[in-house]
Amino acid sequence: MQEILEFLNKIPDTVPDNPTFMEIGGYQYRENTFSNILRFYLNPNAVHGYGTQILDNFLEAANLLHLKDYEPKSVEVKREYTTDNGRIDLLIITNNWVLAIENKIYHHLNNNLSEYSKYISSNFSQQSTQIVLSIRKEENTQGFYNLLYSDLVKVFEKLEPMPGSEYAYQIYFIHFNNQLKKLTMQNPMSVIELKFFLENSSSIQKVNDLQAKFQGYTNYRVNRLIELIGKIDGVTFANYLGGDLVVVFSNNISFFKLECPIAYGNKLYLTIATENNKATRETLSSLNYFKQNWVTNSSSTPDRYVLEDEIEFLIEDEVLAAKIKNWITLIRA
Repeated sequence: MQEILEFLNKIPDTVPDNPTFMEIGGYQYRENTFSNILRFYLNPNAVHGYGTQILDNFLEAANLLHLKDYEPKSVEVKREYTTDNGRIDLLIITNNWVLAIENKIYHHLNNNLSEYSKYISSNFSQQSTQIVLSIRKEENTQGFYNLLYSDLVKVFEKLEPMPGSEYAYQIYFIHFNNQLKKLTMQNPMSVIELKFFLENSSSIQKVNDLQAKFQGYTNYRVNRLIELIGKIDGVTFANYLGGDLVVVFSNNISFFKLECPIAYGNKLYLTIATENNKATRETLSSLNYFKQNWVTNSSSTPDRYVLEDEIEFLIEDEVLAAKIKNWITLIRA
């Protein structure tokens, strides 16, 4: 362990890497988020201000320049388009053609692409084309053309800023494209970073092994806590969602959620939110416990209230489960 600590102290300062809005929000790895953003910007009728530029550049990257003959006002971009046996991530429909896009960031490509093709051919009279949009080259694309995000970044770099009230959406798009650069490793390592990595690969592997061990511990702990909390009277749901242990319970008036981050600055804390994450003083003040004991708003999420914070990360699972049981009992009373 001392060897690892000494190694960590030698790590050089990395080249500054300003975070994108996706990283700030914690959505830099979520496939659905990328698809939602593409749905907005690929639609020339959306309010982003780029008109047909982004869609045309997308077609250029996919070697589909012959599809530029379309009526902009006819364009529709659908998300999670349902077929007989699946859902297409993105479906672009125009007066002349239909384009299906299966988006893959990190997930394995195991979709029934041939079924998608047959469904589109059977249900649309326009010319149909299919694309797998992915980070790395995919082998089994079942007749879909494979467009790499690295090629998409190159054509998106050509976009010209458009003056007007839509400028904010263009800033968002620049952030989105910068995130794509990071995903496709088009932000190169500095010489110092590269040299350090090559000279210290064995020590780096030890750190990676320790991190993997911690992740395994976290997974074990989450499963253990879910098992313990699931036995508490009144709990209707307990699972690990978005980095939090989420517990749903109810009384005769409302549904509530307790959220307990498993690791947050080496501490744990509990928050409460009502159904749809809309906790209000009016909702909570009707409960006996909150008539006498009020809780403070979470600084990062104003519709949640902190029940307890600064819980040590190394607290025993049974003790943490007992704390959660105590809060549920008080709130349901």
